[in-house]
This record gives sequence, structure tokens and C-alpha cells, in this order.
Amino acid sequence: MHPVNYQDLTALYHFNLLGYLNEGTEEEIAIIQCSPKKDKENKVRFKGKIMVYTKWDAIRTVVGTYDYVPNHWKWIGGNEISISYRLNEQKKSEFEFARVKGTTKNRAKQQKHTEEAWLYVTKSLPDFEAGDVLPPFQRDDREVYKKLTYDPTFWQKNVPIQHTKLQAEVIQAIEKRKAFR
Repeated sequence: MHPVNYQDLTALYHFNLLGYLNEGTEEEIAIIQCSPKKDKENKVRFKGKIMVYTKWDAIRTVVGTYDYVPNHWKWIGGNEISISYRLNEQKKSEFEFARVKGTTKNRAKQQKHTEEAWLYVTKSLPDFEAGDVLPPFQRDDREVYKKLTYDPTFWQKNVPIQHTKLQAEVIQAIEKRKAFR
């Protein structure tokens, strides 16, 4: 299985083989249970299943939950995660789609908020290789964002999804503060 990050995941998680789908075929898939090790529960929050094509050592699906650490604001919550990959022509995993459904709760005020997001990939970049990815924490995203330009006129003419009145007011307020370049 290709590393999700540049660290040894076996130091953080227990992996348990639950069984196989399509056993004995080219499409054989191992189902692996993933759970945090007891001494790592405050550092890692993913629990779930990883499905891997055994013949090609390629990830097929990741499903599970990613929970937040309770904080001093008394907010708790978590995300249901479903990530699907497809095999490319070289029989390597290629991202297909992801679904994240997040819920947060405030224990003190008994408030609850849920959001759901889907991300689909319709076209892959054939020349993109694993070596093109920077190791985590090598680049500060805030520095990248500062270099991005923002053209309010372009976005007013090319609205991908029509804004609600409240969303339009928020965007105008942000533009007025010149939070974007």
C-alpha cells in the first residue's frame, strides 16, 4: 500500500485483515480494519476500513470517521469519510471522488451543525507522479495564499453557483476589507 504520508503508519495504527472480496480473481480486494493504537489516540483520529487491490497493491476505497479532539470551547465532532480510487492504465491508484460529512456539537449549548461535501475528479493529469508532491509541512499554505490574486470583477461575471443574499453580503464585506489581493 502506498504511504498516505511520509511517516510510518504502523507506529500510529493497528491494521487487521478482515477478509477479501472477489477472492482469487484479478479484482481481489483485501479489507483492512484501521484503528489508532491506544497510546496514539490523542494524536490520530481516523478509524475505518481500507480496501486494497491485492494484485496491484493499490488502494481502492477508504471509509471511516475522523474525529476531532474535544477543545476548550466544548466543541466536539467528527467527519464521516469515504474516498474512492480507480485503477489507471498502469494499474496504480488514481483519486476518483471523496465525500466528507462533518458534524460538530457544542456540549454546553446543545447546538449541532452538519455539512456535507463531495469532490469529484473528472480528468487526471497523466504526467503527475508521486515525486511531484512536496512532503507535508514543507510549505506554509498561508504563503501560497498570499501570492494568489483575486479579481472580483471576474467572479461577479462568472458565478459558478448563484449566491444567496447572505453569501453575497459576506463576499462584499470581505472584498471591502481587501482581504483578497
